Amino acid sequence: TIEADGAISTTGKLMLAAQVQSAITLSNSSLLSSVSSTSLVRAHVGSHAVITANALSVTADTTTAITVTVSDVITGNTTVNSQQQTFAIIDGGAMLAIGTGVISANEPASLLVQATDNTSITTTVSSDDDSFVSLTGFDVLVSSITLSRDTKATIGDANGRLNLTGLNGGRAGVVKVHAAHDGAVLGKITSSFVGVHTNTITKDDVIAGVQNATFSIAALAISANNSSTTQAISKVSTNNITGQTRAWLHNAIVDAHGLAGVSVTVLSLIHISDPRDRGNHRVC
Repeated sequence: TIEADGAISTTGKLMLAAQVQSAITLSNSSLLSSVSSTSLVRAHVGSHAVITANALSVTADTTTAITVTVSDVITGNTTVNSQQQTFAIIDGGAMLAIGTGVISANEPASLLVQATDNTSITTTVSSDDDSFVSLTGFDVLVSSITLSRDTKATIGDANGRLNLTGLNGGRAGVVKVHAAHDGAVLGKITSSFVGVHTNTITKDDVIAGVQNATFSIAALAISANNSSTTQAISKVSTNNITGQTRAWLHNAIVDAHGLAGVSVTVLSLIHISDPRDRGNHRVC
């Protein structure tokens, strides 16, 4: 977590970057296999912040890779549970004076507020079919993946007015507010008998917005993108997804004189693979 809630002044760039990268790999032949992961990544500019800089970047990034392989079992339960929060936030009440410098050669924005989550979770369970001939009962392989992702990139809130101007009475450069999800969830059971896999995405929220703010800038771009894949491969498979992809500009005064103007966009490309899918995903 990165917190900035005081006076900061620089003639160059101010970069506030929070990042978590986690990789978990489990391979065994156990009847019970379980992986649990929790992360919070937060880059936060508080309401009392007074920041002067030629360019300002506030970014939070989560990268998660979980791979579980269970082989040669005749029965068992494999579970993965991951909860992730990724926040890049500038509170209402902050006072920003930002120039027209760029964040980098690949990022032309002068003010960047960005939160991204890239998560890949894979479970692969295979049975020892030869051992089934000695069984008198009925056995199944069960696996599940539960994932919660809450990702927000925001400027301003209802608690105080945020002011963004340029340096020396001028205009700030391009302002970009971006939140994104990427990655894939895959659960697979290979067995000649019964396999039951369930993917449950309890929260899949991607939110980007500007609220209660006054901007004197070149241009403003607000975007929320979700490009994720959820797949279940087994004799009995279920995908349950609940989430929202939202971008907003609310109660704001934006004086943007650049050619790019003001844009607010939402892109949701969610691929769910299984004919018995049940999902609830809202885009607005």
